[in-house]
Amino acid sequence: MQKPRVLVVEDEDAILELIEHILADNGYVVDTAMCGDSGMKKSSEGEYDLIVLDLMLPGMNGLDICRRLRSEGNSTPIMIVTARSSEESMLEGLAAGADEYLYKPFRVREFLSRAGILVNRRKEVTEQVETNLAILLRGGIAHHFNQPLTVLNTNLNLLDKITTENRDNPELQAMAKAAIWDCRQAVKKIITLLEVIKEMPGLKQETYPENSRIMSLSGAVEGN
Repeated sequence: MQKPRVLVVEDEDAILELIEHILADNGYVVDTAMCGDSGMKKSSEGEYDLIVLDLMLPGMNGLDICRRLRSEGNSTPIMIVTARSSEESMLEGLAAGADEYLYKPFRVREFLSRAGILVNRRKEVTEQVETNLAILLRGGIAHHFNQPLTVLNTNLNLLDKITTENRDNPELQAMAKAAIWDCRQAVKKIITLLEVIKEMPGLKQETYPENSRIMSLSGAVEGN
C-alpha cells in the first residue's frame, strides 16, 4: 500500500523537524521546504496528498501560495499551521483556498486527526473517479459516461450557486470552491480518457459518446 505524501512548508527549523517527525512516525512520506518560493515550486511540480503550510514565510507567503495553487486548478488539500490565531486570519486563510486552519502551538492528536481526514477525503475522491473510469472501460463505454458527467455537472452548478449567493461567508465559499476543484479534476480525467478511447484502433465510432455535456464541461474546466 502506497504511503500518503505530504509537503511541509515551514521556515522554523524546530517546528519543521517536529512536524516532519510526527508525520513520518505515523506512516507519511514527508517532503519539506523552508521558504515560500521553494514551497510553491514543489507544490506545483510534485504529487502530494496534503500540503502543510505556514503563513509567514520568507519569499512568497502562505496565503499567496494558496491563491496561486487554487488559481492553477491544484486541488491538493492544504492545512495552514500558523501562529496567527485571530478569526480574521483564519477566515482569510480559508478564503484563499485552505481546507484546514490550525493554530500554533498545536496538539499532536488534533494535528494528525485533521491531516488524516484531509488525506482520506482526497483518497476517497480519487478512488471513486478511478473506479468509475475502470467501469467505463469494461462496459459499453458510451452510455456509462452520461451518469457521472450529469452528476458532476449538477454538482458544479450547485457549487457555483453556493459561491455566488454566499459572498459574505468566506468559510462556506472556501469549502465550495475546494469541492468545485475536485469536480473539475474528475471531469478532466474523463475528458482525457475519452480522447484516448477515441484514438484506439478498431473502436467503433458509435461507442464514443457524442455528448454535448462533455464539450461544455471541457470548456468550463479549461476556462477556470
